[in-house]
Amino acid sequence: MFRNGFTITPKKQRHTPPKRPLLSKPLLNKQKNPVKQQKEQRNQQGDQAAKQQNIQALVNAHQGLLQQEEDLLVEIGRIKNAQENARRKWHTGPWLQNQPQPYQYQTDAAEANLPLLEGRLQNVRDEKERVRKELERAQRESR
Repeated sequence: MFRNGFTITPKKQRHTPPKRPLLSKPLLNKQKNPVKQQKEQRNQQGDQAAKQQNIQALVNAHQGLLQQEEDLLVEIGRIKNAQENARRKWHTGPWLQNQPQPYQYQTDAAEANLPLLEGRLQNVRDEKERVRKELERAQRESR
């Protein structure tokens, strides 16, 4: 007993529950709130659908660019063929056929558009290459 009249009593022991082993990650996932799980699943499905739509849009863009490239090549080929035909006519000339026509280099009116068409063709090819690379990246990321 102390001078002030208090006595020392033994400390009460606190009751502590036995420690449980830590749960592994698969068990933690199963114990998540079902609403959260559904929300996460919807988000994953939405992300996957968005990726597929992006891939499909890129595929469509690539196909459109292929068609544009083919159309430009056809038009350029037609103009160059017309140029070659006009050049041949000029070289053979009407003077060989005893015709009094003045010889001149006949050109197609679309020949003036040839540099423009070739520039557009290069732009389409550059864009096609960019879309192809983006499509490959998107396909890698969706796996």
